[in-house]
Amino acid sequence: MSRILGTRVPARFPSDGPVRAMLFGEAPGPRGADKSGIPFFGDRSGRPVYGALVLAGMCEIVRDGEPVALESLPWDGAKLDAMGAEPILRGAALSNAYDVCPTDDGHSFRAPSRAELASPANIARLEREVGRAMDAGLEVVVTLGRAADSAIGTMLGLRDIPILRYETVRHPSAQALLFAKDRRGRGLGEMEDAWAKELVKILKG
Repeated sequence: MSRILGTRVPARFPSDGPVRAMLFGEAPGPRGADKSGIPFFGDRSGRPVYGALVLAGMCEIVRDGEPVALESLPWDGAKLDAMGAEPILRGAALSNAYDVCPTDDGHSFRAPSRAELASPANIARLEREVGRAMDAGLEVVVTLGRAADSAIGTMLGLRDIPILRYETVRHPSAQALLFAKDRRGRGLGEMEDAWAKELVKILKG
């Protein structure tokens, strides 16, 4: 297993134009954003996120400035970084409830603790990111899973801001999808596709 770098992964915004939606995950993954430096990019659970953004017309993946199909990429943060691939966002911004891959031993991922999420430095970072998005016209906030919902909805209080639409969806990790009550015998690929379609509806709604 490769070592977790502890990369501080900043929010990803469009280079220009409005920000209609902002998505918050839990934390950078050890094989994805920890290596690519871009939220969700290369994370196992990030693939359906980017799939939904592409379907919604809010993202294009490019390599050295040229568009490439998401399906053609090796979904691994270090490889994506090495090949010069990156997402170009339109109308959407991406971040995490905690901006560093949480670990106790430098190798294994764990969920961010409440103390990490609620630390003054982390709350200040989240407030800056949300403020930037609101200045750009933010309309909808989407949190992925309980940790993100706790940090963004409860600690930051975005769930109670009347001018924002606030949505929480199941985290798209393999564990969360495969143990879902509504799985109905579907495999992981089918569950990821269904999850992505649900997110597209939210983003377009």
